[in-house]
Amino acid sequence: MSNEMLPVDAPGGIVPFGSIRPQKTYQITFDHTTASGRKMLLAGLQGECEPSDKVINTELLVEHVLVHPAQSVDEESGEISSWDRCVIYTADGRRVSFGSKGIVDSINLIAGIYGQPPWPGGVPCKVLSRAVGDKKRWLYLEPGDYDRVKATQRDAKKK
Repeated sequence: MSNEMLPVDAPGGIVPFGSIRPQKTYQITFDHTTASGRKMLLAGLQGECEPSDKVINTELLVEHVLVHPAQSVDEESGEISSWDRCVIYTADGRRVSFGSKGIVDSINLIAGIYGQPPWPGGVPCKVLSRAVGDKKRWLYLEPGDYDRVKATQRDAKKK
């Protein structure tokens, strides 16, 4: 995927992953102009994803990423919060939803090592968590073995 602007067919537009992301844009690492890409985008946006708390301390083979603006309402105060929701698409077909900025930060750091996603065959990443504040958790990704990543990517390209 090039670093040029993609067609604006979502609120705020869609920009390539790793580019500067203005507010209210979507970042994706797959071709959303194909039938399968539109299906992936819709599935990620509709929330048909595993929750992040079910994958802490497990390894995911991260292949594609979707980052989009989201909002939530505090049930006690009624205050609306805006945040970025990140959906990770794994090489084995899973989708996992995250609301932690640490995940997006981790993907950007990993992209500095392995190049921008998509990562055919997946980059093995362990989902880790640490406590911050009273009831909050900071989630982040720890990349797996570099040699294994390169072997996985070579195997995916052969298919």
